[in-house]
Amino acid sequence: MKVLTGTQMADVDNKAINESKIDGLILMENAGIKVFKKLMSLIQEWPDNQDMPFSNVVIVSGKGNNGGDGFVIARHLVLAGIQTNVFAIEERANYTGDALKNYLAFENFGDINLVTEDTMEDFRDAVIESSIVVDALLGTGIKGPVEGLYSEVIEIINESDGIILSVDIPSGVEANTGKVGNLAVEADYTVTFAAPKLGLLLYPGADNAGKLDIEEIGIPDFLIENAESNVFMTTESYVFDLLPWRPDDSNKGTYGKVLTIAGSSTMIGAGLLTSYSALKIGAGLSTLASPKSLIPYYATAYPEITFLPLEETIHKAISASAVVNLSERLEDFQVIVLGPGLGVDSDTRNFVDSILKKIIDKNIPVVVDADALNCIADINNLKLYGNAVITPHPKELSRLLKVEMSDILDDKMKYLEMASQKYNTNVVLKGAKTLITSGEKVYINTTGNSALATGGTGDVLSGIIAGLIAQGLNLFDASVCGVYLHGLAGEMASEELTEYSVVASDVIKYLPKVMHKLCFL
Repeated sequence: MKVLTGTQMADVDNKAINESKIDGLILMENAGIKVFKKLMSLIQEWPDNQDMPFSNVVIVSGKGNNGGDGFVIARHLVLAGIQTNVFAIEERANYTGDALKNYLAFENFGDINLVTEDTMEDFRDAVIESSIVVDALLGTGIKGPVEGLYSEVIEIINESDGIILSVDIPSGVEANTGKVGNLAVEADYTVTFAAPKLGLLLYPGADNAGKLDIEEIGIPDFLIENAESNVFMTTESYVFDLLPWRPDDSNKGTYGKVLTIAGSSTMIGAGLLTSYSALKIGAGLSTLASPKSLIPYYATAYPEITFLPLEETIHKAISASAVVNLSERLEDFQVIVLGPGLGVDSDTRNFVDSILKKIIDKNIPVVVDADALNCIADINNLKLYGNAVITPHPKELSRLLKVEMSDILDDKMKYLEMASQKYNTNVVLKGAKTLITSGEKVYINTTGNSALATGGTGDVLSGIIAGLIAQGLNLFDASVCGVYLHGLAGEMASEELTEYSVVASDVIKYLPKVMHKLCFL
């Protein structure tokens, strides 16, 4: 699903009205009806979900088209017999166009209360007494801090103990970036139109949006498809279409061999997590290459994994001397994972430098993760290739790009692109709403929760991506698909174990349930 900025969506709206000759009043009516239907579903479910009986809906409308949507919603609620209190932030004279038309139309159905400094306490009382507050204040055009009366109104909305629903985007969130100037509506639900807005998917805006519904309102699909955006939101149906087919007349060779180069004495489990998750996502064979003295500890953990013992340092990390024998085996595998739990001592850094060059020379697909990323951070002018993917979290990316982590968190899209250009490869920037880029397209992941914020889950992700590559997916598709499945496994695990208690091995255990869910869509 294509993701648009607020600016791009405004251009699509203009083209729908001016080129496709769709009356803006029709689009506003359709938008209002979609929000009305969402509200009615929440109201109908109320006895099952709430301790307090349903009372009424408060709608707060600004002067733009977002406010016009609010008046449409209010009209349909009144027609449905729902007690509805409507508040406007501007005098009638400040409304224009379709918003004014719907303002005037609603005056035939009920009162519109003007919010001023003098009536602010009345507004506060109405919000406190309501079951649902609808935010139709500012829409997608806001940039920077919210000031004056609007900021006071948003603060009061956020005091509500009821459900808060935002129309198109929570007021105060920048649709182009997801940034919040000083404050924004903290919605439980957001109903947005035609396409998801970037600001709804990037933090902190994503946090303000709550649960997101994306509704069609009559804008032609080709206008969305032709919009100048290279950003997409990963959907379940898209991932299902990517899943590799498994014919009956197959064998383990059909599904590829994964080699994980990982492990040191202080991080024994990392490579096991990677190797086993590759198998659980469907790879035919998974081999772990690790310091030779550690192999006995591994052998009984997962009998399905095979092993390659490597020369080691005195600290039981992989030695640079291991390159000679290991390089002879590289072409036995369809994909290589390099990095989990390797450590970063000088000998291991030399190993990573040398073995990565061998992998690049042989053009073998490679997933570069964890300590391998920390090792290559000091390699000048390193270029990978389209058959590689790096999977940093923000701290690792800060080392790779030599920038502050706070800068990355402030503008993930910018530094994602910078990393792709610097290393000439695919990048998975891990975190809430993980971002994946090929250098040409960016996908925003929508699965996962705080259950994944625990050691080892990144190692599991690398194994999932590698297992999908082994089965024939290219690295970008495998990354998009793998990140989605990984996040969904975390969600399903947390449903039974809670977000507090999920560990990395639990994510692997829930992969079969994830695959069952997708395979029976």
